[in-house]
Amino acid sequence: MIKVNVNRLKETEKIVAIEMTGHADYAESGKDLVCAGASTVIFGMINAISLHVDQAPHIEEKDGGGYLYYSLPVDLSDEIQKDVQLLAEALLTQFTTLEASYAEFIQIKNSWR
Repeated sequence: MIKVNVNRLKETEKIVAIEMTGHADYAESGKDLVCAGASTVIFGMINAISLHVDQAPHIEEKDGGGYLYYSLPVDLSDEIQKDVQLLAEALLTQFTTLEASYAEFIQIKNSWR
């Protein structure tokens, strides 16, 4: 199962990091639609944010897949920070849509700092 943990600040509810672990095991490697969907969604968001803020992303990955940790950029203007949060919330909506159809293969949760 893919587990997505969305880290938020308690005071503001802003998303500060996203951690994705595990494998969907929906189908064999190369044919797993849940894995492909989750990977496409998260890397699309990371790329969109990086282009928008003109910063390299802070990503931690483990060899062989199955682990990704992404810290959202900090020290941004209020306007850019709103844009980044909108992109991150859109990602969460896409993950929630995947979870609604494939709940036994992907799980989304929020955690608070």
